Amino acid sequence: MAIDIGRAIEESSRCVLCNCAKADVCKLRQLAMDYDVNLHRFTSGERMRYQRNVEHLLVRFEAGKCIRCGNCIKVPGDHKEALGLTFIGRGFDVHLGVPFHESMRDGLLEAARAAVAVCPTGVLTLRE
Repeated sequence: MAIDIGRAIEESSRCVLCNCAKADVCKLRQLAMDYDVNLHRFTSGERMRYQRNVEHLLVRFEAGKCIRCGNCIKVPGDHKEALGLTFIGRGFDVHLGVPFHESMRDGLLEAARAAVAVCPTGVLTLRE
């Protein structure tokens, strides 16, 4: 397979330095390509820093990558998790989290692997 250097440079210019564990099948990456995202278009503000939550034994949680698809909210409900995950807040301030300010360990007891499997953007990834 031949490597297209120009294509590689173009792809690297889109990188938002999120250290994505779903680089090959990431929906966020695909949307960035579809909408021709350019990080240098708006340079007046500070870049968003991705925060990584690793309090769960199996799951790495990076809420900044969430596209609010709701897949990871449905799965814990199907597994009858007591807490699960939910959208917290309203409007532009909505974010993914565990209800009642509980920890990720408490939110995903039985459905952790299933929630990771349905996440299209790498918000939830396995720590293995």
